[in-house]
Amino acid sequence: MKAPYWETVQQIKECGERGGEKDEHGGKCPVRRAYYRDLTRDGEDDMVLGMRMPENQLCVRAHTFIDHRLVEVMATTDSTLSVEIAGRDVIIRSPSKPAGHEYRTVWSRTPLGRGPERPLVSDGSVRRALPEAHS
Repeated sequence: MKAPYWETVQQIKECGERGGEKDEHGGKCPVRRAYYRDLTRDGEDDMVLGMRMPENQLCVRAHTFIDHRLVEVMATTDSTLSVEIAGRDVIIRSPSKPAGHEYRTVWSRTPLGRGPERPLVSDGSVRRALPEAHS
């Protein structure tokens, strides 16, 4: 029996020096390009990173530096339609039931406190999905 993410570990070996950047159009590297925004309200950019996982899942993580240590402040894995960074929020759209609806989760930092005890928190809602634009 293989480990749960054995396939992902094998695909990471396909990544070049620039990670998923060279692979945005269907290559094997599961690591997506990192984005940098001040999500934690400390005046410094934090890193948001995504990685494709088996079964159409996307792992999204956000990290910050606190006292010279890398600290995870957000972590989620879900079937994902899109990820958007808007201001200091990470917005994730996921498919939902009933058909024609999507689940929208907004991850934000509360202005109180800082450090691993104050991670980004999420707020979600189910909405009717907008039709795809056709060109």
